Amino acid sequence: MNIKKNILILSAHLHCERIYRKTYDYLQPMIGLHIASQIDQHKYDITIYNELSAGSFDVSTKKHYDIVFLSGLQKDFDRMRQLSYFFRKKGSKVIAGGSICTLYPEFAINFFDVVCSGGVESVSQIMSDYKKGKLKKHYHSPQHEIN
Repeated sequence: MNIKKNILILSAHLHCERIYRKTYDYLQPMIGLHIASQIDQHKYDITIYNELSAGSFDVSTKKHYDIVFLSGLQKDFDRMRQLSYFFRKKGSKVIAGGSICTLYPEFAINFFDVVCSGGVESVSQIMSDYKKGKLKKHYHSPQHEIN
């Protein structure tokens, strides 16, 4: 019997006022669905979480995630770094994307196991490399090439 590995796709969010409150927006939550659509749900147990509408993710959860995908806007980067620290400490591979990762991938590599710049089309390549045990530090896919 194969036990599925756990994947968390988390859209990080930190309000400008540095407070946690729920907000409803339509654009940012789409990234989680786009990432999940490139992962085989028969091989992995996928959880999508959006801090914008669901509030801050409880990092004290007992559930282990083998892979954590993080995404966020510029103002969310500090939250992404915070989340990365907690998940990496628990042994998760943390893969991050978003505007800061695209603009400054060399900087972002300091805080995550893998950085994605550009669009999200590199997820299928990341999953293929993960399965082989050969993750790269940086993946890039042009933003204008969406499959």
